[in-house]
Amino acid sequence: MARSRDGGGTFDAAVNVSGFETGNVIPRYPVIALDPEDVVYVSWNNFDGNAGLGDCLLAVSTDSQKFTIANNLSNATYFSGAVTDWPSIKTDSSGNLIAVWREWVNAPYRMNDTERDVFFTRCSSGGTSCAPPINISTSLGDTLLNAGGGQIQRPSLAVDASGRVYVFYDDDTSGSTQVMMWTPPQGFASLLSEPR
Repeated sequence: MARSRDGGGTFDAAVNVSGFETGNVIPRYPVIALDPEDVVYVSWNNFDGNAGLGDCLLAVSTDSQKFTIANNLSNATYFSGAVTDWPSIKTDSSGNLIAVWREWVNAPYRMNDTERDVFFTRCSSGGTSCAPPINISTSLGDTLLNAGGGQIQRPSLAVDASGRVYVFYDDDTSGSTQVMMWTPPQGFASLLSEPR
């Protein structure tokens, strides 16, 4: 990540957010968010070529210079053979971090796997305390994210001024690809009250 202090005219030297310097671990698909206190959050899919697994990691910085990996958002190893990709993150007005991503649930990584779902978590400010991931799509079909064979798209995520979350993703359960919207149901916050 490189920061500009003059509206994009010049940039500070780039910082290695992930900290990895090996060809066997591949950080990819990065996203960035800022909270109301200007804390910087960067999430990415971290593909481990040695283990054949991928997780969505979260790094945090209070000065845009030094980043610390604060959490493994997906903990894909909770699911046998799981691989994650395409994270999206936002912060709400209270400084909480919201994250969603796609995950191959219980099959090895392969392009024709139809068990991909969208997962969700919420973290307290600083990102060190996150709720266990929740599968919000749980459909029989596939969360494609690249309907029609076009460019792959990550799940879309928005948080309104009242803190309500909106997640959008593609799904082909009905036999044709549909755009799906998910918002937390009544009482959903109680499912996120216990951090891991």
